[in-house]
Parts: sequence; structure tokens; C-alpha cells
Amino acid sequence: MIELNLSEKKLIRKILDNRRALHKTPKRKIGVANKECKEYEAALSLFVKGIIKISRKVNVEFEGPMNEATETWYECKPWKTKRELRRFI
Repeated sequence: MIELNLSEKKLIRKILDNRRALHKTPKRKIGVANKECKEYEAALSLFVKGIIKISRKVNVEFEGPMNEATETWYECKPWKTKRELRRFI
């Protein structure tokens, strides 16, 4: 059995509470010094352990070829079914 810390368990609960099994981490600005976020670290560690899969999303102000991203966040989805994900809590 894999040992999970409190923030990882919270993230799994948030994924399970959502009907679509999807959770978005808080948005963070790009190019600015951000504070340490436990939810981001939990998402990355669960991804490395193979429990969830994450996709990095970015926000651009205007559509076009030369626009840079202003914010970034992760969309977390279970790697397995919800039933198998409940066993980790």
C-alpha cells in the first residue's frame, strides 16, 4: 500500500467528489514568483506515483500566433476508476 500525505488525500477526495472525476488546481501567474502550493505539489507527486494523470492548461489573453500565456493550472483526472481511487484514502 502506498503511503499518502494529507494534501494528497485531500486532492483525491476532491477528484472523487466531482461528478466528472475532474479537479482543477488553482491558477498561477506565469513569470511571477508564486508561493509554494501544496495542491500543486500533491498533484505532481500523485502523477509520479501513477495514481492520477494531469494535463497542464494555460490561459492566453487573446487568440493569435504571438500571444504568451498568462496563467497555468493542472487538470487532474484519475488514472484508474473511482472505485480503485477510493482505496488510496
